[in-house]
Amino acid sequence: MKHLFSTAAAQVRRGSLWMALLAGSVVAAAPAMAQADGCLFQRPVAWQSLSVQWIGECHDAYADGPGVLKVLGEVPVQAFYGELKRGDAQTGVLENAKGLQAGRMVNGVLVPFKTKAEQAAAWHNGLEAARKTSAYFRAAGVVLAADDYAQVAERIKRQALAAR
Repeated sequence: MKHLFSTAAAQVRRGSLWMALLAGSVVAAAPAMAQADGCLFQRPVAWQSLSVQWIGECHDAYADGPGVLKVLGEVPVQAFYGELKRGDAQTGVLENAKGLQAGRMVNGVLVPFKTKAEQAAAWHNGLEAARKTSAYFRAAGVVLAADDYAQVAERIKRQALAAR
């Protein structure tokens, strides 16, 4: 997760979490693609006109692995906690005004799974992405961000248990 995080951590130490988040802001590379600090990813359909940040690792110029896609400056928070493969969101948890929803992303839209086992896997991916993000920020000394992602992980964990 060093790709975006190292820039964010350094800027937070200088005093501004928002400046750290803005360091990873994106510029559209194509109508559906976005780029954060040299790392390409597919934007969810509802976020096409919004500034979106990827917090996670980048492999071969694509967002890849567990992490967070997050709309910058939105209240309530809009974020996808989960797995990306070559810039394409896979399974995880979407957070928006409707709350937390687990599923898989298909062409930029969250589709709920039909079986409990698939749903459990999506909750697990979201939980792991939030935990990994929190752990990274904690190790970098960015306590506020680490605590925020730890709280997200707890909310995901509670909702996953309730969905069983």
